[in-house]
Amino acid sequence: MASKNTKKIHLAERINRNWKRELLTYPLRFEAGQCHPSSICLIGPNGPLACQLSDVVYDENGFAKSAMLSFLTDLSPLSEKTFTVEYSSSPGMKSRCPDTDLAVRNAGDMIEIVNDVTGVRVVGGEAHFSEPLSSTETPGPVMALRASDSSWFGSSALYGSRKVTGYRSEIEAAGPVFVKISVTYCMEDGDDIALRLTLVAETEAVFFESDSAKHHPDDGIFINLSDDYESPILSVIGEYERNKWGLEQDDIGHIDLLGESAGDIYWLVPWEDWFDGTTRTVFSLRSPNSDTVLSIGSIDPAAWNDVAWGRDEERHRFPFVPSSHWDLRLFKAMPLAKTSSGDIGLRCSAHLGRRKWFIGMVPKVGDPDRCYLNAVALHDSRWGCQTLNIVKDYVLDWQQDECSIHPCLYVSRKDVRDVRRHLGSVADIEGRFSRTYRNDKNESYALRGRKLIQHMVDSAYLTVRHLMTLEKNFNKFDLMRHSIL
Repeated sequence: MASKNTKKIHLAERINRNWKRELLTYPLRFEAGQCHPSSICLIGPNGPLACQLSDVVYDENGFAKSAMLSFLTDLSPLSEKTFTVEYSSSPGMKSRCPDTDLAVRNAGDMIEIVNDVTGVRVVGGEAHFSEPLSSTETPGPVMALRASDSSWFGSSALYGSRKVTGYRSEIEAAGPVFVKISVTYCMEDGDDIALRLTLVAETEAVFFESDSAKHHPDDGIFINLSDDYESPILSVIGEYERNKWGLEQDDIGHIDLLGESAGDIYWLVPWEDWFDGTTRTVFSLRSPNSDTVLSIGSIDPAAWNDVAWGRDEERHRFPFVPSSHWDLRLFKAMPLAKTSSGDIGLRCSAHLGRRKWFIGMVPKVGDPDRCYLNAVALHDSRWGCQTLNIVKDYVLDWQQDECSIHPCLYVSRKDVRDVRRHLGSVADIEGRFSRTYRNDKNESYALRGRKLIQHMVDSAYLTVRHLMTLEKNFNKFDLMRHSIL
């Protein structure tokens, strides 16, 4: 009988936040010949947990040399947990791990993955066309999304002039923790388009990642969100009085998209900019005939690279970017668009590089403003911010000995003196540290140095716009960088 091997995973909460249903991933390495992949079992403080291996590297005998271990957990403020990974050279131990609400149904030409909250149907199988087909003749990757009330809506389609020679749909990972499906379209010119979809157990969102090997901005995938989700209403927040709907700063607006003209309406971006009122990292759609509000948000901002940014021939695609910022290569963007036939959806073009986002399902409540705020919270305090899977890798405590070299969040008096000696007088430093604001009369004024820091501490997080995220996100990370003054 094979002996049981163990590894320990220690998880500590250091920033006084309550985490719920967080997806964690840890890299593991195994001794030669000691881990049969099916033997993995994870034991938490309260017993066995559902877990899943991915990215497994096998040796010549089929044993795992290394892998990524994923599981879900809660973590209360300032608490600690220890998990035990058990494995052996014989199969079978994994049967001890509990099931989750994830289910996969592969019907050949359609793959359905669902949990108790949401789900998605994806085109299945593989096809090779004897003659290249146009984009309109090729099935789109997303066949439907499942709302929180269990109804199905939405669809997708390819668009553009390039022809398609085939496609393949693959289940890249399927387990009790998450399911990942990739759909790749083989284009006649050899520059493929790929879309990946991931569903996590006990989670209210479907995660998307698009990728294009080359720059083809006029081709892509249109994810139709108004198919069986009738008369969607776009909910946004007013910014800088720079929007076509007349919204003032921090006003929540609800726009009936039936009255909007065909074209790009709003833009999903990876981080909040400051130069336009039609770009956000999250917005919501609400249908009068559905009990589900759609939260649409970007994730992993670093993934939204756009090598083509700054080309003069691309200017017309980003009307919200002022000339002064055009050559900065800021980010990719994905518009919420309306087609000539009246369909509303996300237009994911085949720009070079990647985009990552989610479509979340939020139960509708009576107040439209609260519907919007709940949808925003799914991004700002859940998936679009510092997830526990990121924060767990931060080094927030260190051994206090002379041999330890580590970063410090707190600046010593000597360091402050050295910095001031290098940069100049306090007045010089404060003069370079400034920001411009506008008052109620739209008149501009500047705050500098300590006055600016005090303004940020006293007021920036007390406005309606920031308070709605602060209620669920207590981490004022961006204030730390200003503390040196």
